[in-house]
Amino acid sequence: MRNARLRSGYVPGKRERTALVGASVLILITTTLGSSVPKGLMKTRNMHVIGLYDSEPLATGDMVVFRDHHRWYLSIRGTGSKAETLIDVTKPSRPRPSDAAASGKQTAARIQPGDQATAYLEAGFTRVQLRVTDDGLHAFDISHANSPVEVGWSIPTQPARAASGSHGDHGRLEVDRRGYVYFKDRFDRLWILTLDYFANDEYGGGS
Repeated sequence: MRNARLRSGYVPGKRERTALVGASVLILITTTLGSSVPKGLMKTRNMHVIGLYDSEPLATGDMVVFRDHHRWYLSIRGTGSKAETLIDVTKPSRPRPSDAAASGKQTAARIQPGDQATAYLEAGFTRVQLRVTDDGLHAFDISHANSPVEVGWSIPTQPARAASGSHGDHGRLEVDRRGYVYFKDRFDRLWILTLDYFANDEYGGGS
């Protein structure tokens, strides 16, 4: 019906125009407020910051992402006196602390084997290696193993509250089957990022 109206030269009335303007404004506001990430904390190329979690000190152990029913969680293992940090990342733009008890139906959600300094994403014939380095996170297209090409990076800036130097190691890295990248930087902040060329499903995705 809408297409038929447009083809016949239909002109929306005042009420319809008002509704369209209102919807456009709502979309603009939603887009603007959709991310809670302050500007200027991360310099990126071909990578996009989706979410930031820095509301509490993070555990210092390995990171593991998993699903429990329809929810996604990132667990940062505790070491020494620090307890595990469990973060609900079902909606990556709004990561939040969780005290949910595991149901026993957890599903591992890591895409590729790797360690806490490297991870991999694949889309069609494209294979990308993500690597934590001294200055941040770098992405390399390794589709042709003999000629890797850097295709993106994310370099965190030092927060004002941090003393000179960093906290602990260079950072830790994890990815999930939705294509989201979890990067815990050396300043004890957790970033959730996407890399260009990879589609993401914020509310669920593959298993």
